[in-house]
Amino acid sequence: MSVTKEQLKQEIDSLNEPDFEQIYPLIQQIIEKCKRQKTVSLFDELAEIKLDAPKDFAANFDHYLSGEKNLLSSKTL
Repeated sequence: MSVTKEQLKQEIDSLNEPDFEQIYPLIQQIIEKCKRQKTVSLFDELAEIKLDAPKDFAANFDHYLSGEKNLLSSKTL
């Protein structure tokens, strides 16, 4: 669901003044949480990928792809 700033303002405007005291701490908590959330880029996520492959995997990728070399027997390298 996509909520706009105007929708939020309308909801707040529909409240009575005494309700503000109750919701203000909640709004502060939500805003702080949003500020603390780290923005993760695609490259950050890609950097986290760990590949369990033989040492020569990158150099001989085509051999592994064609089946000429076997991943299971090469892990001891």
